[in-house]
Amino acid sequence: MSLLSKILTPPKSKYTDYYELAKYELTWKMIVFISISLVFLAIGYLIFDFQSFLPTLYGLITAIVLNILFYKSKNYRLFGTIYVFHSVIFLGVIMLIMPDIIHVIEYVWFFIFTLYAFFILGNKIGFLTVAVNMFFLTIYFVYFFDKNMALVAKNVTTFQVASTILNLTFGFSLVGFLVSQFKATRKHADNKYKEVYLDVTQKSRMIQAQNEEKTIMLKEIHHRVKNNLQVISSLIRLQSFETEDTKAKKMFDATVNRVVAMALIHEKMYQKDNLSKINIAEYLKDLAYDLIGSYGIQKKIDFSIHSDFEIIGNRTIVPLALIFNELISNSLKHAFKNKNNGEINVQIVLIDTEFFKITYKDNGNWVGNTKDSSFGTELIQTFTEQLDGEVNRNSVESGTIYTFKLKNIE
Repeated sequence: MSLLSKILTPPKSKYTDYYELAKYELTWKMIVFISISLVFLAIGYLIFDFQSFLPTLYGLITAIVLNILFYKSKNYRLFGTIYVFHSVIFLGVIMLIMPDIIHVIEYVWFFIFTLYAFFILGNKIGFLTVAVNMFFLTIYFVYFFDKNMALVAKNVTTFQVASTILNLTFGFSLVGFLVSQFKATRKHADNKYKEVYLDVTQKSRMIQAQNEEKTIMLKEIHHRVKNNLQVISSLIRLQSFETEDTKAKKMFDATVNRVVAMALIHEKMYQKDNLSKINIAEYLKDLAYDLIGSYGIQKKIDFSIHSDFEIIGNRTIVPLALIFNELISNSLKHAFKNKNNGEINVQIVLIDTEFFKITYKDNGNWVGNTKDSSFGTELIQTFTEQLDGEVNRNSVESGTIYTFKLKNIE
């Protein structure tokens, strides 16, 4: 790498966006290029035109100071804006206070800084730069142009002409440099984004394929678990046929219903695209109608549910399903013996982001010995505690009401 290439190579920056990085690199190259140009101009003016040497030296010192500050901060937008406005104001002042030199190169530099402002700093800074340029040019042409032309015509020197040509050469070289570098860095940024896009697209396809494979596997697992639970429930039913004890048969039936409740969860899982969520209202309706069918109730049982939220996670639905299995089973066994029609109503209301309230109500008057449901009552209490909740039961004239406050433990 040549010395010039090393100087023009910017230090590592904080920018990760490729377009921002391209603008940062171009700002560095422009300031370095101008600094190098001013070194040669300052040497020439020092030898042949000391009057022009001082403003050139000032411009060189300013460029070097900004280079150092820019190197430390690496904020191209801040120092690019400072450099643009400082430079155009400095050039405008030179046009007004030095009437005896040729003012041609300033137009080129005005154009360079305007070009840079629009390309790199945006339209707002670009239009402000145009406004500042026009301000100084208007004053110059209205008040100083005639005087400047008269003095230059009398006192112009060969070196002034040569230095003007040299300045124009530097200026137009910088214009070409800026345009070529802008196109090159823009193309480089575009290529980088294309590479990133292709890489992300390829990885996204791989992840999608992996997710689809995992989804199929999980659905198959849920399907097999459901089948296995159904086999277990069938075995329990077969076992119940071998006993004549009515109480034992009821216990077998209750166990079967609990297994079916869990099997229904897995059935809902593999039927859905989202394997981590389940529609609570839909699930509880299906569970209720399955239980009503399994008990062979010869009455019309209306089941209604209203829920503030539809989807619930796996960790919450399992204990919640078993709670409802016990509630509905108890209602079917004890609540509707003296009723022509039964009603079960469920309300699920969000309390906050963590907790929700469930009100379970049937319209029955519970009849008979409820000691056989004491195990179910213990299960309700146990699963309520698993959900960091609490439960209250009240019997009123219109029926029995259970009130739960439960935590969604996703």
